[in-house]
Amino acid sequence: MAVIGSILHGAYGDYYEQAVALRYYKYRNPSDRVILFFATQSRLNELSVLDFSFADGIYLADALVDVMVDRFVQFNVFDRELNQDILSKLPESVLRKMDLKNNIISWQVVREVWKKKPDLCDIPLSQSGRERLPLCMAENGVDGTTFTDNYTVGFLWRPRAVIGSSRSVLLPRLFEKMGAPKDSLLETKSEVFDFFARKQGALVIIAGMGVKTTAENSERTDCKYSEQKLDIPAERSVYLKGLNWALELEIMRRCDFCLMMPSGFTEVLWLKRGGRVQLLDCPPMYLAKVLWNRMPFFGLASPRELFFQLRQPHTLDRTLRHLRGILPLRK
Repeated sequence: MAVIGSILHGAYGDYYEQAVALRYYKYRNPSDRVILFFATQSRLNELSVLDFSFADGIYLADALVDVMVDRFVQFNVFDRELNQDILSKLPESVLRKMDLKNNIISWQVVREVWKKKPDLCDIPLSQSGRERLPLCMAENGVDGTTFTDNYTVGFLWRPRAVIGSSRSVLLPRLFEKMGAPKDSLLETKSEVFDFFARKQGALVIIAGMGVKTTAENSERTDCKYSEQKLDIPAERSVYLKGLNWALELEIMRRCDFCLMMPSGFTEVLWLKRGGRVQLLDCPPMYLAKVLWNRMPFFGLASPRELFFQLRQPHTLDRTLRHLRGILPLRK
């Protein structure tokens, strides 16, 4: 029996995907003890609504020196923030238990988990998460009948010019420019979801928009929310308030269909829904990253989906032509 440690770090999606990889490790090595170290208190607070019972211990990274660990399964050891905030402050006695030369990416493990044991990709809510979910739903103006009495379509607003740190090394600049112009996104997405609201009678559940960043919520939302709103009927839309990443993910997964911009939230939603998430306005850098790592996300490797993603912006006409092979739409 070995004691395995791992520092969870990064954005919310990074934490979740690293946790999936470690859940798989525990599944394959049940006699080993798995210890999770959260890089920050705020992430531990927000993600405590998830069931981390596969772990034998959960601590803050401050406890790395005090908790006995035989070795670490550490992801993304080349990450700048991980090195600056945590690794650079650790003594050699802890660092020697980590492989600091090989940058293990959590995606590499998640890809295997999705293929061999996909149910492990859906980390359920903890007891406290199940208790808090109805309260979070009520604060967001939804409940169980919202999803039983309405045709619901989910949307995440997360426009990005470039995803990835090597802007001109992996892809030529010409390829980068194939993405949708940022100033066209609000207009085209308003047209798409106005169609769903007015012509399909859908209630549109929206994340990432309609929230003002304040001192109170900036750390919780990572300052990624926009105050902008879609130009669609107010009575056919619900804007999630950024109250809790994992709980609002559970709200979004209840939608009949989801059309989302790329993000860790979207990746985890895809994992939890077993697919069934349509990506919109995928930046070429993100597309290249997914294909390079052979990730199954969003079926991006299929010729049909690849053709759709390379023709942007995703206007109403382009989106409907693509969805008519996926969804039954009213004419």
